[in-house]
Amino acid sequence: MNKTAFSSTENDVVSSSPNYFEVPIMALHLTYAQIIFRLVVVGVGFLLNSLVFLVVSCSRQLRYPRHIFWAAVSLVDCLFLTQCVLEMAVIANHNRLAGRFNVLLAFTDFFVLLLFLSLTAFDRYLAVARYEKYKKSVSNRGVVLVLLVAFTLTFAVVTSPF
Repeated sequence: MNKTAFSSTENDVVSSSPNYFEVPIMALHLTYAQIIFRLVVVGVGFLLNSLVFLVVSCSRQLRYPRHIFWAAVSLVDCLFLTQCVLEMAVIANHNRLAGRFNVLLAFTDFFVLLLFLSLTAFDRYLAVARYEKYKKSVSNRGVVLVLLVAFTLTFAVVTSPF
């Protein structure tokens, strides 16, 4: 039988038996060297992905659907890096609420990244195989709309409780 007791410091229920469905992220520990290394990797990743997004968005010569896809992929990479920082914060601070949020978003950015890369590959296929039709029907606004709908649907499906 599961016995539960209320903690005096938190309003969270503490279970006396282990929950085998919970991710054991709270049991991990990071050294200062690991934290610094991860933060450097995240900082460089943010810098490079932000540079890609800024170059594509500011240059009029790069305002084509294929470049919009790569800008979207760089934004999703920034989302992935943000999730890595959240994971580090959970491990370092042992915060259960942030841990639950981390578990909720654990695979969302990965699924969105795979979907965006698939859409990018499909876009390139259409541009090569059906050039005339592609040239007439694909626009920047349409690409942004498809990416927003794909992101919204993927986020809703992955984070839904069912």
